[in-house]
Amino acid sequence: EHEQPADVHGPIVRLEQENALRERRSNVVSEVGELRARLEGELNATLHLTQGMVAYVSSSASLEKEVIGPMLKTLYDHGRHIRNIGLAPGNRLSYIHPLVGNEKAIGLYYPDVREQWPAVERTIRERKPRLAGPVKLRQGGIGLIYRVPVFLGEKEDYWGLLSMVLDVDALYASVGLAPERNGLRLALRGKDGMGAEGEAFFGDPALFTADSVRVQVNTPGGNWELAARPVTGWDNSQRSLLPRLVVGLVAALTGLTAYLLLAFATRREQLTRQLEKARDAAEAANRAKSKFVAN
Repeated sequence: EHEQPADVHGPIVRLEQENALRERRSNVVSEVGELRARLEGELNATLHLTQGMVAYVSSSASLEKEVIGPMLKTLYDHGRHIRNIGLAPGNRLSYIHPLVGNEKAIGLYYPDVREQWPAVERTIRERKPRLAGPVKLRQGGIGLIYRVPVFLGEKEDYWGLLSMVLDVDALYASVGLAPERNGLRLALRGKDGMGAEGEAFFGDPALFTADSVRVQVNTPGGNWELAARPVTGWDNSQRSLLPRLVVGLVAALTGLTAYLLLAFATRREQLTRQLEKARDAAEAANRAKSKFVAN
């Protein structure tokens, strides 16, 4: 019978591998948490600006272009990553800033836009702001659309929408989000704020079926799910294990050397004292013998 090969992964090696894996996963969790915080911060910094505009529309009997124009421009100038911002009374986009480059959007009637209407209808039905997208824009490119339904009077009759289109690429760049970053593969899913039930829209969708770290990114009216996994996978703990073992071996050898040197020095000192005692005893014996002979 052939002898079974020795287990090269002994208890110490396995423990080191497990520790290395835990440390690596902890580092990934920390980095993904920072990305989530930056994403939420960038979104909130701009989206909260719309509250003043909504309050004005809700309290006004009629909209005045002389007021609406400057207000939209102010929001645009103070926001981040905004491509345009507009108002859609009765679900028809009638006011927009900047107008240049967005002329095709004027007059857009949301019920006629098949790819956007389900998200718009849901926002109106839920009576709360929601971040939709990413979607293809009629004026070109890809954007996120923040929509706020506006209701008037004591009966809270539906008036229309305030919409803000964000440049999704500029948003990603501002928080350092890329399909691969610092040795990590990243992905987002949850189009239209649908979280784990929504489709993936950034990075490799396979991360959501693999062993990955996942966190929830809160968005107005919903959430996204951010997934991360090391580019090299989780099973490369051997790479970090060898340096750990070498360092541990060097430390052990250093400690052993120091111990042996100390033990040698101590033993030498003991032998020196013993020799001194033997010499003193011999000298005492010689003196006693000489005295006896003399007498």
